[in-house]
Amino acid sequence: MSRFVGKLDFAPQDPGQPKEWKLAQDFGFVRDDGIMVVSPKGAHTDGASIPRFLWSVPWVGHPFRLANRFFSQPHDAGYAGIAVIIDLNAAQITPETALDIWRESAIVSYMIHGENLSRKWWDETMREAMEVPVLKVKRWKKNVVYSAVRIFGRRAYRKHRGKRGKVLPRHSRGSVEARG
Repeated sequence: MSRFVGKLDFAPQDPGQPKEWKLAQDFGFVRDDGIMVVSPKGAHTDGASIPRFLWSVPWVGHPFRLANRFFSQPHDAGYAGIAVIIDLNAAQITPETALDIWRESAIVSYMIHGENLSRKWWDETMREAMEVPVLKVKRWKKNVVYSAVRIFGRRAYRKHRGKRGKVLPRHSRGSVEARG
C-alpha cells in the first residue's frame, strides 16, 4: 500500500519567490510497486500549483492545504528533475531507512534515474499519492486533478525539462535546487 514517509515541513519562503517554499527536510512517498520517491531537503515547491482564483473554492482550496501539499510533493520533485527514486524491493530496506541513508553510497545501485521516467509516470505517481487513505481525497477530485495535470502540466514539465523531456541544467531552471 502506498504511503508517505517522513515529516512534511516547509522552511520560510524566499523573499524573491513569494509563491514558493522550501522543504525543511527530506520527504518520501512509497508507491504500491515498492518504488520510493524522495523530495530532497531544500527542494522548492509551490504546493499543488492551483491558480489563485480557485483558492477560495471550498473543494479546491489553497495549494498548501493538507491534502494538496502532500500529494503534490513527489510530483513537483519529479517534474523538476530533483527527485531521488529508490527501488525498495531491490535494496531490501524499509522506507524509513531509505529516507535516512539515501545520500550514502551504500544504496546508490538501487536508485533509478528520474530523467528516464516519463511525464505520465510522474502524473500517475501523483494520482497514486492522492489515494493514500489518510488524505481522504474524494474520487471525483482525484479525477479532476489528474485530468488537469495531464491537460495543462506539459508547460510546467517543459519549464524544467525542455521539449524533449531531458532535465535541464540547474542554472537554467530558475530557483530549483537539487539538494539543501
